Amino acid sequence: MDFYELAKQTRSVRKFDENVRLSDEEVMHLMDIVSVLPVSRNRASYSFYHATGEEAKMIYPHMRWALNIPEWDGPEEGERPGSLLLVLTDDVSPSPMNCVNLGIAALGIVMGAREMGYSACILRSIDHNHIAKKLGLKKTVQLVIALGKGAQEVTIEPYEGSDKYWMDEDGNQHVPKRTGASYLDNQK
Repeated sequence: MDFYELAKQTRSVRKFDENVRLSDEEVMHLMDIVSVLPVSRNRASYSFYHATGEEAKMIYPHMRWALNIPEWDGPEEGERPGSLLLVLTDDVSPSPMNCVNLGIAALGIVMGAREMGYSACILRSIDHNHIAKKLGLKKTVQLVIALGKGAQEVTIEPYEGSDKYWMDEDGNQHVPKRTGASYLDNQK
């Protein structure tokens, strides 16, 4: 699959088959991907924590899944991801450079997961302190990356003035996206 097709297939999925989790070997493959990604000043000041099973269940209540769909409280039991990768840093408020690096790492993980046939969702709208306390972590939880077997379709829709995604009556997502040409701005 070429990179453009991989990018089109790498959508934020919010419903999963909860029984499917990434193996330790698959998580290590994602860590290998992260380890070779280009980052600013070659400073990868983050680490990861893989939560599954009971640990993941402790985290679920502290995640907000779809701010554009306020009436939806997130995936129900059985629809939650089997694996959660927590992105950790030593500092509470990373520098702008480290925020960029976190984004690069997160994108590498979700695209690597997609290439392996998994789906993902990057969540920043989380209760950072509660998650760290529940798991006894000394570092700051910056992001949670939900990983597993997707259980919903995600359709890219033409952008028509709003970037708000929605779920249809079957629980599938629709995500408006601008055209590639709309991002190029050579005006002075």
